[in-house]
Amino acid sequence: SYTGCAVQLFFLYFFISAELSLLTIMCYDRYVSICKPLHYRTPPSISSTSLELVVSFLYSVVLPALNPLIYSLRNKELKAEMWTLMTGCFQEH
Repeated sequence: SYTGCAVQLFFLYFFISAELSLLTIMCYDRYVSICKPLHYRTPPSISSTSLELVVSFLYSVVLPALNPLIYSLRNKELKAEMWTLMTGCFQEH
């Protein structure tokens, strides 16, 4: 039908323009980060290598370890069991 075709074309143009806008923003962000990097001073108490080690550890170990827990909380049965465990622990004290 004509209405269905018009709706489909509208969504096609909308999603193409949204994708091109996001790609343009990402390209500009990459340009700024490469051509005009931030020049900041780290505090004297924390060396940049130790800070980089901590951040890399958090990104590579801690976050992937927490992902299964976060996504498993979407399961309603597991969420209900966690809720009963938490409320049961607080009620006993």
